[in-house]
Amino acid sequence: MSKTISGTASSEMLLWEFDRNTLVFLDTLARMRSLVPTLNQKRVERVQRDVEQLRLDALTAEFREAVPDIEPDYELLKLVGINPAGTVEEDGMRLRQALEERFR
Repeated sequence: MSKTISGTASSEMLLWEFDRNTLVFLDTLARMRSLVPTLNQKRVERVQRDVEQLRLDALTAEFREAVPDIEPDYELLKLVGINPAGTVEEDGMRLRQALEERFR
């Protein structure tokens, strides 16, 4: 049987830190792509996809543990995550960007 993800303050803090640091890494990676055009773009894209998927897997597992009767909305988890330190303005900005990309 697998261990639960949350349940202690330290595991909740670890999940929060993972979510926050993953977002910081993805933002830094995106900025590096534009600043260093000699980077292998396909490799950077692959790393970005892998890290985004790993983050989504962790968020989904936490959500399913907290609310087992509800299927998680992957797009919402991807955009908002579990980062309570994020402001409503930041969440709104990410939602707007996602909608713009989706409907271009």
